Amino acid sequence: MNNSPSGFQCGHLPHRRLATLAFKYSAPPFALTLPVVVQKEATVFTTIVTGAIIEQVLARDGMCNMHATYVLATSQGDRLTITLPENAQLTAVLLNGNEAPVEMGMKPNERIVRLPPSAGQVARFVLEIACGLKNVSASKLTAPSLSSDIPTQQTLWRLWLPGDYLVLAHDRVFAKVHPTRTNSMIAAIARNQPIQVNLKLSGQGQPIDFIRQGAPGELSVTAMKKEIFNTIIWVIVIVAGVFMLKLSGFNRLLIVLGAALAGGVINLFQPMLIGAVASVGVFAALLIVLLWIGHWGFVKIPQLRVKLAAKCDAKRAVTDESESPPDEGEPNESENEEQQHSEDDKE
Repeated sequence: MNNSPSGFQCGHLPHRRLATLAFKYSAPPFALTLPVVVQKEATVFTTIVTGAIIEQVLARDGMCNMHATYVLATSQGDRLTITLPENAQLTAVLLNGNEAPVEMGMKPNERIVRLPPSAGQVARFVLEIACGLKNVSASKLTAPSLSSDIPTQQTLWRLWLPGDYLVLAHDRVFAKVHPTRTNSMIAAIARNQPIQVNLKLSGQGQPIDFIRQGAPGELSVTAMKKEIFNTIIWVIVIVAGVFMLKLSGFNRLLIVLGAALAGGVINLFQPMLIGAVASVGVFAALLIVLLWIGHWGFVKIPQLRVKLAAKCDAKRAVTDESESPPDEGEPNESENEEQQHSEDDKE
C-alpha cells in the first residue's frame, strides 16, 4: 500500500507507521517536534603535573635559594607560563636536563617556556627552575609556579633552616613527613621519566619536609631561635614555680594538672609547639622540683620542728605545774578546809 504522494514505498512497516503518524494532518493545526541536542566539547587537560618538588635553603640573613622541579605529562606542545616570586632573580631553566629558551611574559615576574611538539602522543618532560630571593621570611614562603589552568597532583616541599632554629608551627594545609617517606615519594615521581629526578640543593642546617595535595601555593612556617625560645620557657616555668612556693601542695597539684590539660588541648591544634615546649621545659621543671624539695627540707621542716618543740615545751610546763608540791609558806586548799572544820568543832 502506498500512502506517499511521491509514490515512495516504505519497505519497513515500523518506518511506514512513523511516517504516517508524522504526516497525518495535511492542514493546520499540526506541529512537528524534533529533539535537538547540542554536543558540547568536554574539558580535557592536555598538560598535567604529576609531581612537584620545591627546595628552599633559607639563611639567617634572609637570603633564600630555590629550586623547583615539575614533572609534566602533555599531549601537545604548548607555551608554558612560569610565575616567579616577586623580585626573584632567575638563574636557570632546564627542560629534560638541557637549558631551555625563555621568553618574557606579560608581567615582570612571568617567563614563558615552549614545550616541544608531541604529535598527539603523551610526552613526559622534567622542568627545572632555579632562582634566588632576598629578605625572605619563613612565615611567607613562595616558589616558582605554573599556570593555574594546569592541574598539579602532589607537591613535596623541603625547607632548610639554620641548625639553631626551632619550628613551632606550620600551615595546616601542609603535612610534615619523615625523610624516609620523602625518599619513597621522590622515587615514585621519578618513575618512567626521561631523566633522573632527585633533590638538587645540599642545604645547611636542618631539613624539614612537607607535603600537600595540589599546587605548591604558599608555605607558612613559624620558627624561632633556640636561645630565645629556651630563655622564654625557662623564665616562665621558674617564675611560676617560685610563685607557687606560697601555695599549699594541693593547690600546686591543681595548677600543674590544669597546665597539663591546657597543653593537651593545644597539642590537638599545634603539636609541634607543645612538643618543643615539653622538650625545653623539662630542664626548668627539674629545677623547680629541686627548689620545692629544698624549700621543704630547709625551710618547712625546721619550722615544723620549732613548732613541735614549742608544743612539747608547753605541754611539759603544764605537766610540771600539775605535779609540783605546794609552797610551805602558803597553805594549800586542803589545809585551809581542815582548819576551818576544826574551828567549827570547837565552837
